[in-house]
Amino acid sequence: MKKLTSLILISLLGIFTLFAQAPDMFKYQTVVRNNSGEAVKNQSIALKISILQGSSNGTAVYSETHSKATNEFGLVNLEIGNGSAEIGSFPLIDWHTGLFFVKIEMDVNNVNNFTVMGTSQLLSVPYALYAKNAGNTGNINLMPSVFTNNVSAATTTSAMSGGNIVANGSTEVTGRGVCWGTGQNPTTADSVSSTGTGLGFYTSEITGLVPGTTYYIRAYATNSSGTSYGNQVIFETPLNVVFPTVTTAAAINITEYSAASGGNVTELGGAVLTAKGICWSTNKNPTVADSKTAQGTDSGQFDSQMDNLLPGSTYYVRAYATNSSGTGYGAQVTLTTLKTIPTVVTKSIISITAMGGVSGGTITISGGGTISDKGICWGEFENPTVNDNKISAGTGIDAFYSAISLLKPNTTCYVRAYAVNEIGIAYGDQKIFTTLDAFYDGFETGFSGNTGGWGIVMDAAIEGAYSLSTQIKGSEASLKRTLLNSGQINFYAAVYHSYSHLPVRIDFYIDDINQGTFSNIYWGLQSYPVSDGEHTFKWIFNGNSQSKGRAWIDFIVMPK
Repeated sequence: MKKLTSLILISLLGIFTLFAQAPDMFKYQTVVRNNSGEAVKNQSIALKISILQGSSNGTAVYSETHSKATNEFGLVNLEIGNGSAEIGSFPLIDWHTGLFFVKIEMDVNNVNNFTVMGTSQLLSVPYALYAKNAGNTGNINLMPSVFTNNVSAATTTSAMSGGNIVANGSTEVTGRGVCWGTGQNPTTADSVSSTGTGLGFYTSEITGLVPGTTYYIRAYATNSSGTSYGNQVIFETPLNVVFPTVTTAAAINITEYSAASGGNVTELGGAVLTAKGICWSTNKNPTVADSKTAQGTDSGQFDSQMDNLLPGSTYYVRAYATNSSGTGYGAQVTLTTLKTIPTVVTKSIISITAMGGVSGGTITISGGGTISDKGICWGEFENPTVNDNKISAGTGIDAFYSAISLLKPNTTCYVRAYAVNEIGIAYGDQKIFTTLDAFYDGFETGFSGNTGGWGIVMDAAIEGAYSLSTQIKGSEASLKRTLLNSGQINFYAAVYHSYSHLPVRIDFYIDDINQGTFSNIYWGLQSYPVSDGEHTFKWIFNGNSQSKGRAWIDFIVMPK
């Protein structure tokens, strides 16, 4: 059998007379077709017919169901007003109060699972029905027309219901509410609530109930002509208090830092609800001891927003509902937030010297990705990037420190930490510092000392374009300075020798006292203590007769 998905309206016919004794029904005919447009023959189906007042989305003033079988042509015939009534009374419909619409629902398997197939306006109300309830003043329904709401929020001793008054009758409604009892068709002589006057929907609380008892409820409405009652609703109070029953909604609107979910409290468990919402965690089976929302104390559906989530992280979510017995949880749903760039904070500058300082960073959020590079970048202009100067501090989320060591004295420097993951690069806040004042020789504009066989070249340099270099053994570069402060003299040196010859070296002297000898290095930083006063600094390129190589010196800094 092909799946039934199409219900095609063929005709909607009313058979009436002009007499007061009109039939309380009109005929309806339809053909049921499958996906291919073929008539479905000799198939048992169920139809639900609803009369809506005001609009195609209006209030249902009446509904009924029919169990029918299609004939050999796929045709179904029925009489609206002659089915199994679920809401209201067909004879009590006040046809003169406005527009009316017919909504058709179908259950192809006849298992009480209906699908809406369409809604059509009744373009003219059958005259005989109108005359019976309104047009013929000798037969006007003088009492109000009222329908009973379904029961909700049922506990062991209370529940909520109410009604909908769709017509006043002959005069204004002066009283309304619900009445209930353990016998069928309760009246205002039984237990009763009072909820104001007038037309429309209203709710009423039903109290003083006995656990584990079946009750019958009807809405009522009173005017000067008397009291009318709605359809009867039956429910049973729970015998014992248990956890509430709640379902969890799927996660939606997922971003890097937020998502939405919710739930539906379907059973209160026999007690008043004291809390409901959702709870979530990066661990499975979250509880109300984890992050949670609070969405009130009424039953039914609710929506909740989760904020301050971590990017690229998996979260587990459950709806919850609490009563005096405890907390019930819905099924667990899972969500994964979107990845984003990391969040990194730049550390304050420490250990400031004439040549630089020390900074670093802390990665507070990885962005949900893998940190493939991190470090600091700097420059003499604001907001430096990795395209300027940078020092990498490796990978991973651990905090890090890096030293800047090639700044000129008395120079303002801008520093930012950076971190990189697969989504992109992020920068921390900018830090600013100024290097200490000092003597400086960078050989960019010459040399203030005596070259003594060394020369200024531009074939290699640690900073800028120029350095001091020699290939002549025994050559001696010297520099005299009077220092007002003690501190350190710093410079960079590189020494190269041919591997077919013996090594060459640089011997460094302060006031003719050898401070250090170094060989086979490539731009290594050399630092030596120096006191205040007048000093002579010497760099001598040495080696024996079989030595052959070259030396460079650059970026000499010392205190003033």
